[in-house]
Amino acid sequence: FFLLTKKVTYVTMLLATHLQYKGVQGGLMNGDQIRLLSEIKKLIKLNKKHFKSRNDRNYLEDLLNLGLTEEEAWQHIYYLKPQFYFVDPKPIFSKSLKKCLTFKKLINNKIAYIKLCIDDDTVEAECWSFHEDRK
Repeated sequence: FFLLTKKVTYVTMLLATHLQYKGVQGGLMNGDQIRLLSEIKKLIKLNKKHFKSRNDRNYLEDLLNLGLTEEEAWQHIYYLKPQFYFVDPKPIFSKSLKKCLTFKKLINNKIAYIKLCIDDDTVEAECWSFHEDRK
């Protein structure tokens, strides 16, 4: 039991170090980004939320890979903190000028990559990505 606990602690420490190296911890969100995150959380609280349908990914499979249900994923999103903010190397996935926020967070011993926007048409919180980080 002691060796298992020591191994789990070591793996957790390695992942935390990896997150810090990647710039996840102590993210520097500006005022506009903090307001956007606050607005996204308000929409989630009002149940105005959806996962973006994409041709290149199946979000249900991505969530399953992280051991999450849709509702658990939204809970993780709702409780995101600025220190999980990650400067996205590809800030605009689409050709729109949509403002999005990206985060990386340790979930079930995996680093999750999360990209959030507000859908201008439906005025809902829109999750573009919630999957295991590939980097």
